[in-house]
Amino acid sequence: MISTEVSGADDFIRDGVNGFVVRTRDPELYAEKMLAVLDLPGAERCSRDLALKKYSENGMWITLRERLLKWK
Repeated sequence: MISTEVSGADDFIRDGVNGFVVRTRDPELYAEKMLAVLDLPGAERCSRDLALKKYSENGMWITLRERLLKWK
């Protein structure tokens, strides 16, 4: 998973452990992290996929959506 600092995802994502948290409006860094994820060995990529599944199931996306809607 890759997210920005302001999205609230940094409450769920530990940078470099189960994903990456990047600075807002830094497309170069975001692209760098995307390439890093693509370069992960299969087992690590699988664990990241499992983290995505876990956070999807526990409502993280709903929480993030609500925070973003309040932020506007």
